[in-house]
Amino acid sequence: MRVVETRLDEQILRKIPVKVFSFDADILPTIDTCAICLGDFENGDIIRILPECNHGFHRHCVDTWLSFNSSCPNCRHSLVDAESAISISVS
Repeated sequence: MRVVETRLDEQILRKIPVKVFSFDADILPTIDTCAICLGDFENGDIIRILPECNHGFHRHCVDTWLSFNSSCPNCRHSLVDAESAISISVS
């Protein structure tokens, strides 16, 4: 059986901006918890907000996720089209 996984290309990952979380800033009022580690965001946390779906995560949490996947961990929205993803074959 052959399993194919895709991960996000490092160059694409670097293009997704990061923001410093602040309770005073108007980043996205509905984002207050990282859905990967389930930790609440604190002032000064570095977060990455994914394009299109606008889901936000701690940068280190989502970067780890995206080193194995090319979609949002919440909604599975693809961050790249099939040609941009790197295919890894696992036997």
